[in-house]
Amino acid sequence: SIGKEAFAYCRLLESVSLGETDVIKEGTFRNNISLKSINLGKVKYIGNEAFYNCYSVSYVNLSASIESIGDSAFENCTKIDSLHINDAYCSIGVGTFRNCSNLVYAYIGDNVTNIEDMAFAFCTNLKGINTKNQVVLPSKIETINYATFYKCEKLTNKIILPYSVKKIRDKAFYYCRNINS
Repeated sequence: SIGKEAFAYCRLLESVSLGETDVIKEGTFRNNISLKSINLGKVKYIGNEAFYNCYSVSYVNLSASIESIGDSAFENCTKIDSLHINDAYCSIGVGTFRNCSNLVYAYIGDNVTNIEDMAFAFCTNLKGINTKNQVVLPSKIETINYATFYKCEKLTNKIILPYSVKKIRDKAFYYCRNINS
């Protein structure tokens, strides 16, 4: 594992390749404004704010080994334009991708079991989940939590909810003005 805030504020760090590391603790790479490339290898757990404010990261690909993505783990990574969470059995924490304002598309594998409050809030360019121009949520999601897609203004067309959804919490799609069915 890599310890809490081990590489925080290393402002010139541009690339990280983690290989066999299985745990990234809280704030490990926080505020690394030059970090562009992340190879997460076999990481199972990404701690809270692990990549918070890493403005230059443009792509995130999480392997099937991921089990948990902590709160605000990628918050304010404003250059991320696409995201792939493969067929991992995992949970996405509170505000994990909040304010990833260039995020256009996210693939979230069917084994993702939970997407917490505000996970994609303020992703103002997000157009699709699992398809390019609509929202198709993973089949194991039971609750769409508070403000999950708050102010995702570019979400368009349909929202397709799996039969597993039992609750849609307050403001789940608040200010998503272009959704039409």
